[in-house]
Amino acid sequence: MRLGLTLTPCRLLFGEVFDTVRLIRRKRVLAVAARPAETVRLFIRHIDQGRFRDAIRLLPDTLIRALGSDRLEAILYNDTAEVRSRGGVTRIDVTRDNWTLLAAEVDVDIHYGDGSVDTEQIALTNQSGEWRIDMMG
Repeated sequence: MRLGLTLTPCRLLFGEVFDTVRLIRRKRVLAVAARPAETVRLFIRHIDQGRFRDAIRLLPDTLIRALGSDRLEAILYNDTAEVRSRGGVTRIDVTRDNWTLLAAEVDVDIHYGDGSVDTEQIALTNQSGEWRIDMMG
């Protein structure tokens, strides 16, 4: 508040775990290709680095259409200013990563350069196989 091909664990509807890099649909079983915690970490890093457009790409399309990119950038600009006033993000600890096929909640402790720590509970939704930060959740 990178790039590269990596295999990430995925949870199937019935609790099986396997490795994949894309959405897979076979015999009516759907696998989600990225863990919600990684999306949360990436979103926080984008805000920390002032990469607003990259952060906006991690939001649901419905929210982007409703508020517009310019308004979202203004909101994220304020978040970045707050993060920088606290010395930037030094560490992100995931304390809980609870998810199903369509929704997730991730609890994180965000550590700042000034020594302060924020505990956040972040909701996510699955949009076409990609986890998106649900700012309204």
